Amino acid sequence: MSAEEASLRDLLFGATEKSDRRTDSESARFAETSHIPENAAPEIRVLLYRLFRKTQPFYVTDATGALLCCSESFTRISNRFMDGLDTLVDLVTSARMAGGEIRRSDCFDDQGTQRHFSSTHFPIYSDQGTLLGFGGVYEDVTRQVETAQKASHIESWFQDVVRSSSDWVWAIDHNYNLSFVSPRISEILGEPPQSLSGRHLFAMGDFTADDPLASRTRQDMEVRAPFRGRHFVLKLKSGEERHVHLSAVPVFDDDSGAFRGYRGTGTDITLRVQSQEIIEASRARLEDTYAELRRRNEELRISLDHAKVSESTKLEFLAMMSHELKTPLNSIIGFSDAAIHRVHGPIVGPYASYFENIHTAGRHLMGIITSLLDMASLERQSPTIHPNKEAVEHLIEEAVQLADPGAHANDLDLSGLLPKTDLWVYCDHLRARQILINLVGNAMKFTPAKGKIGIDVETRPEGMVAITVWDTGIGIPSDKLPRIFEKFYQVEQNIPSRGGAGTGLGLSISRHLARLMGGDLTVTSIQGKGSRFTLTLPGESSGRTA
Repeated sequence: MSAEEASLRDLLFGATEKSDRRTDSESARFAETSHIPENAAPEIRVLLYRLFRKTQPFYVTDATGALLCCSESFTRISNRFMDGLDTLVDLVTSARMAGGEIRRSDCFDDQGTQRHFSSTHFPIYSDQGTLLGFGGVYEDVTRQVETAQKASHIESWFQDVVRSSSDWVWAIDHNYNLSFVSPRISEILGEPPQSLSGRHLFAMGDFTADDPLASRTRQDMEVRAPFRGRHFVLKLKSGEERHVHLSAVPVFDDDSGAFRGYRGTGTDITLRVQSQEIIEASRARLEDTYAELRRRNEELRISLDHAKVSESTKLEFLAMMSHELKTPLNSIIGFSDAAIHRVHGPIVGPYASYFENIHTAGRHLMGIITSLLDMASLERQSPTIHPNKEAVEHLIEEAVQLADPGAHANDLDLSGLLPKTDLWVYCDHLRARQILINLVGNAMKFTPAKGKIGIDVETRPEGMVAITVWDTGIGIPSDKLPRIFEKFYQVEQNIPSRGGAGTGLGLSISRHLARLMGGDLTVTSIQGKGSRFTLTLPGESSGRTA
């Protein structure tokens, strides 16, 4: 063997990697399997081998699995990532047992970085079918694997977004058949995606004709125009409807420019549409209710106008009749008073008592007519109030004298009617006295014999003065108190009283006058124990001036 051939053999069989020398038969076998002509010059053999060593990782063994040659790149990955010849023996054994080609995918850690290799291992046969050995080729697919992993991550991210989003993702082909639907659509329609794929878009529903923009979507699709927010109504198998806003863009082939279909998104607006329908129905009901209210208000206005006319007519009638009655009534009271005092001489027999009864009845009737006139005047227009600074003690003295307490002096304790006080109030003298006369008269009227009547005076907050007429009379039932100041309301209708029945206007008129003077009239009462009517008027410290 020449020196060149020995050198070639050492290069071919990796003499530096193994201590034993390969035989000439092994060299010939390698040359045969590698299709290297036996008469090839040594330089050619060296060049070919060096070419093989510079290519991608590969190895060649003989039929026993002994390594004949390998590329430098295979040596590097074998020494760095694999267990050398032990791993090679396992690979050859697997290929031998498989009786043919096997494929493997390996992942190795390269200083914290994952390296991925795809390898193919196969037996090598002669033309006569004799097993000559085994070979293997490795390919570094790290970049491809990383790219695939990134693509998978992006795809996973996209699917997560689609699943979690309320928007739909969909696509149709050039015939408007569904080619993709997101899981969200399937969940809402209650059908698996497989059953929706290939279904015609307009077999599932249509764009609503109620919306002018949505109704022209089909024409826009015919000219391959994009569209956005078009109202589409889906028909479910259950007969229900789902409302969506569809948006999409046309898709064209990159090379030929041919129309490929549409892809886009959809937003479920069913709840919004249902809410709007509820709002519209509610608005319609409100409009009907409002129209009914307006009709009833108009009826009430007409009724109120009629009532005002009727009230005005009634008040005018009362005023006219009261004035007409006062003229003859004054004559009756005057003549009966003259008869009682024997102005024209003595009265014989029972006529004296007759005139006294006539005089009493006349005065009672005059009081009723006066109350009616006052109420008619208050209803038509508020009376003019002339406030002046008045001594409270003087007002009370006048009211007690005019209330004629002597008529019941024998039956009632009136010692508390004339309190001593130096307080002053701002009021209309006549109106304040009228109120106090009415309160004292009521106290006498509704207090049984041996009862007590009195007046208390005190100051109140904000400079007000309170004048309270109290009694130990029959009192007022609690259920009657809220109505005590109503016009024409008479508590005594169901309560035995000492005097004749009134009009039920005195307290109503008194409170109205008190409020016109800047004060008020209030009551507290306990049935069977008495009542307390309190007139409040502005005092000196209230800041009022005469």
